[in-house]
Amino acid sequence: MRINEHVKYIIDQLSQRGAIKVRRMFGGYGLYKSSTFFGLIIDTVLYFKVDTLTRTKYEAYDSK
Repeated sequence: MRINEHVKYIIDQLSQRGAIKVRRMFGGYGLYKSSTFFGLIIDTVLYFKVDTLTRTKYEAYDSK
């Protein structure tokens, strides 16, 4: 799989917290820790999967 430099940078930063698996998804890249999907990179934007428990943590950092 060919990965651009921006995506490599994001994966490198996230990998500091453990091994990250990357799969092509929706014209971007799906991010997995173990078998759990947690994020998506499309173009230059990183999206994290959130739920009612984690949403307030992201909003506290002014994430959209």
